[in-house]
Amino acid sequence: MKAILCSQYCQPDDLVLADVPDPVAGPGEAVIAIKAAALNFFDILMIQGKYQITSQTQVFGELAHEREYNDDTQNVTMNLNSLPNNRYTLAGYAPQTNLNRLNLGVSHNLTKDLALRASYDIRKDDDFTQQGINVGVALDF
Repeated sequence: MKAILCSQYCQPDDLVLADVPDPVAGPGEAVIAIKAAALNFFDILMIQGKYQITSQTQVFGELAHEREYNDDTQNVTMNLNSLPNNRYTLAGYAPQTNLNRLNLGVSHNLTKDLALRASYDIRKDDDFTQQGINVGVALDF
């Protein structure tokens, strides 16, 4: 498969398009085909090394604006895999016309297998605003 590689800090024009082996899923994993991808502002800063606070600390963020069209109104039917006979329909689901999402966070490796993570999330659409703070400890075992 083709991949864009960043083997050192560089400018976007210095990224290398290369042939790499197809990925193989391990136990409990899945391989997902990607048809298109892009670099955003945060990706560009990261490949330039501007977000490397320390070798143990990563800063991340995402800003997204989503828009669905009003003529996309549809019925949505849902059910649980564990209870297949428990289905219900939301008749006339009307998608939001605007949705803005912002996620900012930091991950710091305390040890090789233990990391402390924190993030702030905000979602704002036509009707409401949601905010949240997440703090967690991740153990890689």
